[in-house]
Amino acid sequence: MNKKYIATVVFMAVSAFLLAQNSPDEKAILQVIQQETEDFTKMPFADVAQKYWILDEKTFICTIDPDGSCSILKMEQILSQTEIMPHEKTKVEKTEFKVFLSGNNATVYHHQLVKLEAEGIIIRSHEVRNMEKVGGEWKIHTSSGVKY
Repeated sequence: MNKKYIATVVFMAVSAFLLAQNSPDEKAILQVIQQETEDFTKMPFADVAQKYWILDEKTFICTIDPDGSCSILKMEQILSQTEIMPHEKTKVEKTEFKVFLSGNNATVYHHQLVKLEAEGIIIRSHEVRNMEKVGGEWKIHTSSGVKY
């Protein structure tokens, strides 16, 4: 076999392996999202936001329902969310993550499935979160979700 061909195949295999690995920032980002999701069913959302979010005048959560209606929560409204979701009856699953990094900013896309077992409700959505690295820690700044 041609040495160039073998070198090319080895290079491509190593590149594919490295691309499949998450960078330290990607791992940290996914860990923040996972921890925020776990805490969502254990503590008031206002407390979750204070722990994992950047809270300023640009912070928002936008949700679009299947009928096209939209709701937007700004920082003040996020901080007013003091109810706790019953964790034993609420299951949240996030899958198919795609992380796009640019310096200290990241955009994260994923699917989300929420099961409110007590009410028999299942909510599916596509979510996009914009995150920033602040003081060495990744924080969520905005979140948009489209339910389907």
